[in-house]
Amino acid sequence: EEAVKKLRVADMDQLQYVFDAVSEIRKALIQDGKQRVPLIGFSGSPWTLACYMIDGSGSDDFRHAKTMMFSRPDLLEHILEINVQSVAAYLIEQVKAGAQALMIFDTWGGLLPDGWYQRMSLAAMQKVIALLPREHEGRKIPVIMFTKGGGIWLNDMAQAGADVIALDWTMPLSRARKQLLDIGKPLALQGNLDPLILFSGNKQVAEAANALLEDLARAPALKPGLHPLDGHIFNLGHGINQFTPPESVSALSEAVISRSKALRNKQ
Repeated sequence: EEAVKKLRVADMDQLQYVFDAVSEIRKALIQDGKQRVPLIGFSGSPWTLACYMIDGSGSDDFRHAKTMMFSRPDLLEHILEINVQSVAAYLIEQVKAGAQALMIFDTWGGLLPDGWYQRMSLAAMQKVIALLPREHEGRKIPVIMFTKGGGIWLNDMAQAGADVIALDWTMPLSRARKQLLDIGKPLALQGNLDPLILFSGNKQVAEAANALLEDLARAPALKPGLHPLDGHIFNLGHGINQFTPPESVSALSEAVISRSKALRNKQ
C-alpha cells in the first residue's frame, strides 16, 4: 500500500528519446515535399499498464492486478489515476513531436467482468481522452481507442469521446457499423484481421482481407453520399507477431489496396 501511495506521474523528460524518435520518423515520412502517410502516436491504456505494474510481467490472467481490483479497488483506482495523468502527458508530448493521430491500446480490458471494465478500464481511457488536444497547428488530432475483446462493450466505448473505435477479430465490422449507427454514433472503425492469418499462405491472407472488406462494403455508409468503406482504417485486430513473414505483410497490403479499389468502383 505504501508503494502505491508513493507513485508519481511519469517524468516526461526521461522519455525525451521517444519524442525525438517521433520527430525523426515524421521527417522520414516526407518525400518530395509530401508526407506519404500520417504518423500515429501510441500508448497503452491506464488499465493495461496497471496490469504490468502490479503483476511485474506478462500474464495469462493478471491474477495480482485483478485480486487488487476485487479486494482493494481504492488502491487500483489510485494507480489508474496516476496512469491517466502519465498516459495523457505522454501522448501530448508525442503530438508536440509530430504525431498526427493518437491511439490508446487496451490489450487487457477484455479480461474484466462487465461493470468492472466500465469502472476500471473504460473510465480511465475516457479521462485520458478528455485531457488530449484535439487540434494542433490548425489540424485535427483524431483519437483511436482499442480494447481487445471489447466488442461486447461497443456501445459503452462509443460514449468515451474517441473519434475511432478499433476492434479485434471477434466483432464483424458490418455489425459494429450498424450498431453504432443505431445509437447515433457514426464513428470510424479500425481493424480487424486476425494477425495469425499472416502465418498462412498468401492466398489465404488475400481471401481473409477480401472477406473483411466485402463484409463492411455490405454495411450502411456512415453518412449519405459516402461509400461503406469510408470511415474505416484497415488494420490487424491486435499487434503483429514478431515472427510474421514480411512477404505476408506485403501480400496483405496488396490485397487490401486491390480489393478496396474494386469495391469502390462497383458503387
